[in-house]
Amino acid sequence: MATQQKGIMGPISGKVGDKVYSSRNGTCYVKSLPKKSTKAASPAQINQRHKLRIAARLISKIQNFLSASAKGKPLQYFGVGFAMKTILTEAISGKFPDLKIDYDRIKLSKGSLELPQLQRFELDSNRLLQIGWYAQPGVCGYISDQLVVFFCEESHGRIWVSPVKNTIRRDGELAIDFSSAKAGQVIHCWLAFKSVETRTYSQSIYAGMIVIPPKTSIHDSV
Repeated sequence: MATQQKGIMGPISGKVGDKVYSSRNGTCYVKSLPKKSTKAASPAQINQRHKLRIAARLISKIQNFLSASAKGKPLQYFGVGFAMKTILTEAISGKFPDLKIDYDRIKLSKGSLELPQLQRFELDSNRLLQIGWYAQPGVCGYISDQLVVFFCEESHGRIWVSPVKNTIRRDGELAIDFSSAKAGQVIHCWLAFKSVETRTYSQSIYAGMIVIPPKTSIHDSV
């Protein structure tokens, strides 16, 4: 609905019928509403739409992290813009309906902080994911850098930030319990560091993939 400001002689703003009215610097502008296209989408357009849906779904649960990592920076190069761009251009291959996610090509953070140097990534017999990294930073890192861990279960299709607290670069290792996970789940993992000294981030790295095994019963272990 259109509104009229400053009395009956004032400018109109809003929609009237199939026209949209606006004003800027004392000048009134009128535009026609765009008409819905009746033309069928091309294969390239359909492919791009499905890629966008996949990318948006992947990052839907890490919006807060992405926003925090891009604070004070150009959004097209950091945060949501960076994640969406790299997923769309590097991490989704094939053509619809056979699109494929290349999880090892997904990047979730970007920055000048020294990235994690992975030394261990394996799921042990107790369903504990053992992650190890080089604990001594170089010139672009600090021993107090906080570890950020991301996971994505393939059938779920969404990345989440693991609630890892008080784990820093100097610790060099971390164990995460997957005892309650369902057998057969395929889970991908990424790591990054966040500096408490400079509020900067490292680029994320792909740590690897695990497949949750069936639980071992007491009889199986005897």
